[in-house]
Amino acid sequence: MEKRKRRFQTYADCHRFAQSRGQVVSVDTRQWRIRSNWYLRYNLNSMDYTLGTGREDRIKYTPKGMEYITTNKNGCVLYDGPSRIDGQRIIVILTGLTDDSSNSKTGKMLQTWILRADRKPTTARQEGFDYSVCGDCPHRRGSCYVNLGQGPRATYDCWTVGKGYDDYDPQVHDALIAGRMVRLGSYGDPAAVPIEAFEPILAVAAKHTGYTHQWDKPIGFAYRSVCMASVDTEEQADDAVRKGWRYFYASPSDHTKRKGEINCPASIEAGQRVQCLDCTLCNGLAKSKAPSVFINIHGNKAQQSIYYNRTQPALV
Repeated sequence: MEKRKRRFQTYADCHRFAQSRGQVVSVDTRQWRIRSNWYLRYNLNSMDYTLGTGREDRIKYTPKGMEYITTNKNGCVLYDGPSRIDGQRIIVILTGLTDDSSNSKTGKMLQTWILRADRKPTTARQEGFDYSVCGDCPHRRGSCYVNLGQGPRATYDCWTVGKGYDDYDPQVHDALIAGRMVRLGSYGDPAAVPIEAFEPILAVAAKHTGYTHQWDKPIGFAYRSVCMASVDTEEQADDAVRKGWRYFYASPSDHTKRKGEINCPASIEAGQRVQCLDCTLCNGLAKSKAPSVFINIHGNKAQQSIYYNRTQPALV
């Protein structure tokens, strides 16, 4: 007699079936949600699968049969918890462990993506929920140079519906981080995250860069030694210096170099003499006597237009 096909219409259906098979799982775990997505998509005949931590092999069921897959080894999860900005759940994922970044400005640096856990980065920006990871950064108005449809979206999709990432494990990941340079906040503000989440990788990485718009808030103080104060006016730059920060100033194109500043050597206007990978100026007070850095506002033409027509007038 042919076995009757089981049909699952909700996560609860999947969970009840798993419990009937004596498999104890939590409905709230990411691993369970991913497996449930597979079940709901393919209406499987057989529901045998493995459970456990994200570091164990997982089984993906398709109409053609069962496939064993592992997590994406190019990254790992550094943090999964509340944002220090507004308390909403965010995640921090480190990538570049096995595949080098293709960013021509930064070079082959390890990247960290700070993302809302419950929304795609593009959706979060459209709905204003990116505040959890960006705070009151004025470039949320549309002048942010980060293309959310590329690195942030790909990372988020892998974490939610793709292979997923292992949690950071020093015994596994430190060897892949050691001697390399890491970028804090390839997207998102590092100060949204407890600094303890970054300290283990900073301890083994050779160098780092980082920027925070939270430099004038209590949550930003812990990052003064590792991040630049991200400023948007000369007045903010002066204030940051008074408060003990080095700063990184995304400036209008008519900005004139001031005392204690240097034009970003990796910028177009400076001739792209070096990559961030080799420069390492933007590492907070790790180079306390080094100059602060400015760069002409960058991004595509639309983003630059928004900056000059919307962001800059608002700052003034």
